[in-house]
Amino acid sequence: MKNKKIQFLPVSLFLTLLLISCSGQATIEPTATIVPTSTATETPIPSPTFTLTLLPTETPIPQPASLVGTIFLSDDAVQPFVSSVELRQKDSFTLIGKSDTDSNGVYKIENIDPGTYELWVLITTKIAMISGCADVAPPDDTWKIGIKFDEDKALSMENAYLSKGLLLAENLQTSDLKAQGFFAVLDGFEIESGVENKMDVVLFCK
Repeated sequence: MKNKKIQFLPVSLFLTLLLISCSGQATIEPTATIVPTSTATETPIPSPTFTLTLLPTETPIPQPASLVGTIFLSDDAVQPFVSSVELRQKDSFTLIGKSDTDSNGVYKIENIDPGTYELWVLITTKIAMISGCADVAPPDDTWKIGIKFDEDKALSMENAYLSKGLLLAENLQTSDLKAQGFFAVLDGFEIESGVENKMDVVLFCK
């Protein structure tokens, strides 16, 4: 009888544990959180408007200019001098503009692009001194004496009078270089944009 009770206990214990494990189970269901949506109408953000503003140009557009003046020859008195004035490119000797003076020594060159040039003022076309002068000097030490041989050949000399140019031309007569004119030459002559530039020149008869 004692043996039967011992056999029964494991069965009863198993049933009891089964009941407890079954009754202890729980079902976990997922929950969802509902976020209410706004019923108000959203105001659209306006698109930015871009306005193109042109900045003023710093460099003005160059305008054509002119060059006017009078050529004089001075000994005891200053007198108008009939001459010819040439404006040439520095270094290349390209002719930019030219004007013969009238009987009063007045010249005018028009439609010049602004820039820096050489100013060539004719003293004489002959290989001889100007009548009544022992020598002829340019206006001051910033000027040179120039000799033009043709439209693309020339030379200039610093600290010189006409006599030095005549002497050099005489020495070159046996070569292919034939002097066509003797000039007072000013380097670095600036023409300003869009205005009438004025330049009077006084040559000195010594």
